[in-house]
Amino acid sequence: MSKATTDTITPATPLHPQHVPTSEASPPAADPAGGTVSAAADVSAVVSTDVSVEATAAPVAAADEGDDAADEAADEAPTSVSAEAPGTSQGGFASLPSTSSIADTTIRIWGKVQRLLPVASLLFSIVSAFLMERTPARAPLILGIAVVGWGLVAVALVVVQRLERRAAAADKEPSRWHKVGQFVAILVSQSMMQQALVFPLPFFVAAAWPPLLIHMPFALIYTLVLVIAAWDPFYEQAARFPPVLLFLQAFAGLVAGATVLPVLGFHNTAAVVATGVLVGLGVPLGFWVLGVPARWARRHGEKAGTRVWQISWGLGVAAVVAVVVGAPLLPPAPLALSSGTMATGVSDREPVGGAETFSSTTSSLWCHTAIRAPLGLKDTLRHVWTLDGRFIQEVKLTVSGGRETGFRTWSRLSRIRPGRYRCRVETTLGQVVGDVVADVSAGSAE
Repeated sequence: MSKATTDTITPATPLHPQHVPTSEASPPAADPAGGTVSAAADVSAVVSTDVSVEATAAPVAAADEGDDAADEAADEAPTSVSAEAPGTSQGGFASLPSTSSIADTTIRIWGKVQRLLPVASLLFSIVSAFLMERTPARAPLILGIAVVGWGLVAVALVVVQRLERRAAAADKEPSRWHKVGQFVAILVSQSMMQQALVFPLPFFVAAAWPPLLIHMPFALIYTLVLVIAAWDPFYEQAARFPPVLLFLQAFAGLVAGATVLPVLGFHNTAAVVATGVLVGLGVPLGFWVLGVPARWARRHGEKAGTRVWQISWGLGVAAVVAVVVGAPLLPPAPLALSSGTMATGVSDREPVGGAETFSSTTSSLWCHTAIRAPLGLKDTLRHVWTLDGRFIQEVKLTVSGGRETGFRTWSRLSRIRPGRYRCRVETTLGQVVGDVVADVSAGSAE
């Protein structure tokens, strides 16, 4: 006999000289015989902004070294004028740098910044994991990110593949703007994937603690996907291999959907099926990004291309089934076992006589559990009782989220015999929330 009870609740133009004035003619110089001669018979001038400008006066009659007039004529004779050196103006001020110089400087600075981006991105991901607001109001946003992420990943893959094909055909590096486009496409898809992975992380950690062997493969895959998504060089390499990047996005959609859909009112089974659909979308999308149907249509005809499309959708359905069947391998996030006690009774919703070992004279055992879940969640769980690994009974329970210490619920087992009793808390699909274990000895309890 069993009984179940639950709780309630712009740059400037460089300056250049446009005109260099010629020198004035030298004043008349005194002739040694007492007459005067013209000091500037012929003046020649060449004006240019890029070449030297030189003006030469006609020779002047030599005068005595002590003759002031001759000295004055020599002093005032015009000298050569050279064009300004690069980087200076007529007034002696430095000219503004050219556009190409600015571009080269910008590229050098950007190259240095790029080397720091992976570290900055990793630190940002770690800080986001701790500071992100995880409330029921954000659940629709995270679900939207998981859905839109497929489109962003497809764009990133198409951009990367086209750039690589063009570079291979032209046998040269892609242009600067092509590289910028690739960088932006990868960055946006990576950021969205990180959001979908980081938001559910604490829920899965809580759901898989204490660790169970059945959850180990999932934990290892989650860790690997997080490392690739958080470290830029790894993610850029993944973008060169479409199947790898598509798998990363499928996993991000899996953890995001499994966590937020129950908060949005989905029953556990419906949430897992919907998450499977989100994952299954990646199969036909991958076929399209890789161009498989189009290649088959060109080589074998339109019917062959159509069959490939049908196969891709069939594989997508198979992915949905795989998610549902493999649900027991997933921790039941956002559900988590807050506490579990085996007791001899329950009073005022709290366990009475809790212990780990009981005597065979105990009339009944009570499995009291507190299930932690976010506000808005309402689901059906079950207590599965076993004795030494053999099934005894199953009791269905209804839980609701929002209570900080967990929603309290319990079930009772009568006709106690010696052995090890286990009360396992499961979802309707067999996901393990936690275990409560007690031993019943043949004699009196220790």
